[in-house]
Amino acid sequence: MTRFVLAAVFCAFVLGSMPAGAQETPTPAPANPNTTAYNDPAMSFTAAPGFRYLGGRPYDPLSSEPTVVAAFVSNPGEQDAHLVQIQIEFYEGGLSGYETLATDELRGHLNNALVSKKQQTTLSNGMPALWEEISIGEGFQEMKRWQYEWVDGQRGVILSDSGRYGGITEEQAKAELANVSAVDYPRNRI
Repeated sequence: MTRFVLAAVFCAFVLGSMPAGAQETPTPAPANPNTTAYNDPAMSFTAAPGFRYLGGRPYDPLSSEPTVVAAFVSNPGEQDAHLVQIQIEFYEGGLSGYETLATDELRGHLNNALVSKKQQTTLSNGMPALWEEISIGEGFQEMKRWQYEWVDGQRGVILSDSGRYGGITEEQAKAELANVSAVDYPRNRI
């Protein structure tokens, strides 16, 4: 079971970070690979205690797929491992349109992905967002993913927390993703 959890977490990370375009715009990389923070001109996130930086790719506004710009892991190699990811993609529409796009992309990459809960909410600083519960896989190999989705005027952003089914609760995911804030992306900065 532990091997499956790690394989699933790794696959989710790799699928989300595959480059789709040839030209990349630099995304601020953590100065210290042991950091637990990610910041750019429109968002700030600090991972909960116990997480460590796993990696990420520069954001590519020309990509047709989301880019994992930062990933953090807790308890690697254990059954209770959690993966927190920040995915960004170019998007200039509203939140409901982005939610549809993100759901279609998720189902295109992962079999048996079911969005079982959607709730309008706000991030800690009042940015409108959507909170979702997603089940991936089935039976003993099912994974649970909780995520915030929001748009900042130029990008669609997903901040997610994934783990083994039964190994992550909604309250736990909310606590692990709580330290996030976002604003509209400053014009002419991408």
